[in-house]
Amino acid sequence: MKEWMTDLLSNTVIVAKVLIVVAIPTALLLFHVWNQYRITEAGYRIAEVTTEHRALLEENKKLTVEARVQGRSDRVSKLARKQFGLQEAHPDQIITVDPEGDQKVEEHARLDGLGESSHPSDLP
Repeated sequence: MKEWMTDLLSNTVIVAKVLIVVAIPTALLLFHVWNQYRITEAGYRIAEVTTEHRALLEENKKLTVEARVQGRSDRVSKLARKQFGLQEAHPDQIITVDPEGDQKVEEHARLDGLGESSHPSDLP
């Protein structure tokens, strides 16, 4: 019986040694695979966030330009109304001009209001 116990103990030690020799590299390999998986997932998330960031930057640029243009047109409208008494044109006040038309315009309005001719030689 003592011999059987000694054999069992020696077999148990051998099995434990083999298990340690196999288990440690297997655990290291599994840890390495898990770590590489996490790195790959982080890379995908970084690429996704970078794409979203670029899209948001582009949208920000467009909105900034739109805000600047809108701000200018509002300022110009207010200035035109306040300083010059201008009002928005009604559709019946708009005259379209055909740039390729054969008709010649006979009369021109002068900006200073002194006469009807706008030819440079007619200016005082």
